[in-house]
Amino acid sequence: MESKSFHKSLLVSFCLLAIPLSSCLFVEAGIVSTATPVSIPTESPSTEMTTTDAPASPSSPLQIVFAKEGDLYIWDEASQQAQILLDTGDAVDVAASDDGGTIAFTRHAWEGDSMNGHEQFSLWAMNRDGGNLRELISAQDLRQRLQPEERYSSNFYQLGWVPGTHQLIFSGTTYIVQAEGLSHAIPQGVYLVDTDQGAVTTLADASENLRFLPSPDGKQIALISPNATGFINTDGSDRRRDLLTYAEAGLTGPLFPMGVWTQDSGALIVTGSFARDENYNTDFSIWRVPADGSSLASLASIIGSHPSSVTYSPDGKSVAFLQTTDQPPSEIAGYAISPLTPEAGPLALPFFGKEPSYANLHWSPSGDAFTIKDQDLFRLCPGASQDTQVCGDPIRLTDGIITKLEWMDASRFLFEGIEPNTLSLGSLDGTITPIATWLDVDFLPGGSYAILH
Repeated sequence: MESKSFHKSLLVSFCLLAIPLSSCLFVEAGIVSTATPVSIPTESPSTEMTTTDAPASPSSPLQIVFAKEGDLYIWDEASQQAQILLDTGDAVDVAASDDGGTIAFTRHAWEGDSMNGHEQFSLWAMNRDGGNLRELISAQDLRQRLQPEERYSSNFYQLGWVPGTHQLIFSGTTYIVQAEGLSHAIPQGVYLVDTDQGAVTTLADASENLRFLPSPDGKQIALISPNATGFINTDGSDRRRDLLTYAEAGLTGPLFPMGVWTQDSGALIVTGSFARDENYNTDFSIWRVPADGSSLASLASIIGSHPSSVTYSPDGKSVAFLQTTDQPPSEIAGYAISPLTPEAGPLALPFFGKEPSYANLHWSPSGDAFTIKDQDLFRLCPGASQDTQVCGDPIRLTDGIITKLEWMDASRFLFEGIEPNTLSLGSLDGTITPIATWLDVDFLPGGSYAILH
C-alpha cells in the first residue's frame, strides 16, 4: 500500500475548494504529487497524462479491473459483480492496454524498520484472465535506474500505454516516506517496456524530470519538463528537444505544463509561458507545438488562473479554465470558457480529472459542456461562457468529494469519490451503479482501476 503521508497530503490539497488560493500556495509547489504512482495522468496526471482511447459504444458492457486491499478484482457491468483476479495482497496501481488483453500493475514491499526503512515497488503484467503472470521491472531494477539513497523509497510515477500496442511507458520517482512522501516527489526518467517480450528501452535517463504523453497513432511521445516541451519517436529515435521553451513558474517545486494531442498526431496543445502575479496566481499561454518542428502558434493567453485547471472541447475550438478574483486575497471566482484562436483542430482528449480540485468545467465526448459543483454534475447551456450558466436539473453523484470523472461514451462515465472512497458508474439518466468501496479512510484509490475494452 502507498505511504499514508501521501494520501493525507492529497486530502490537504482540497483546501483549494474552500479558501483563498494564496492560503494554499504550499499545495501548488506539490501539484505533481497529485499524480498517483501511475497515470497514474493513468496521472496522472495526472496527472495526472492519460491514454487517448476512443469511448466505448453505449451498447458495450464495461469490465473494470481494480485493486483493493492489495488484491486485483474484475467487475462486470452486465452482472454488476466483482470477482477476484489476483490475490497477492500487495498490488497497488493498475493499467490496461487499450485492447484489454494485458493488465499491468505495481506491487509494494517495505524494506527495513518503520523509522528508517523505505518502500520499493516492482512492475508486473498478466493476461486479461489472470494467466501468464510475469515480472517486468523488479524493485532492484527500478532502484538501479533511479539510484536513490538508501533511505529513499523508489516508486513508479507515471504509467501509460502506447496506443495499439502492448508497450508500456513508465517513469520513476524517489522520496522519503517519513518526510513529505510522494507529495513532493517528481518524475525521473522515461522508459519503455514491451510487456510481451520484456525488453526495456531507455527514452530519457533518471537525470531528466519529465512527464510524457504518447500520440494517438502510437508513433511519437511528447516529453514535457517544467521549462521545455519536445518529442521522441516511440522506438527511441529522433529526440527533438526544446521545441517550446518557457520560464519555470518560480515555485518551491516544479510546475509541469498540461498537454493534449491533436487527433491527427501532428501537434501537442500545451500550456506554457508561466508567470506569477502578485496574488500568487499563474498566468500562461496555450501553444500549438507541431511535432515536426515547424512554426509554433499561440492560441490563447490566460490571466489569473492555474494551468492544471485547463480543459478543452473535443473540436479544439474552446478552452476552459479556473478564474480568480482581482482583489487580494485571490479567491476562485469560477470557471470560464474562451475561444482558441486559431482553432486547435479535433483533439484526442484524455478523460477529465481534477489535479487537485481543478478542471471542474469539461466536455463529454459528444461535445456537451459539464461542470461539477459540490457533489452534483450540471450540463452547461449551449454557448455558455461561465460555469454558472447551467441548464436542466443536476445529477447527484455522491455524498463525498468527487476526485475524478472519466467518460465512457456520450452518456456514461466512471467517477471516484472520497469520504468515503468509492468508484461508481454514472449515467446522464441519473443512474448510479456502485463498483467498489475502499474502507480505509487514509487510502485513496489513485490509479487503482483500469477499463478493459
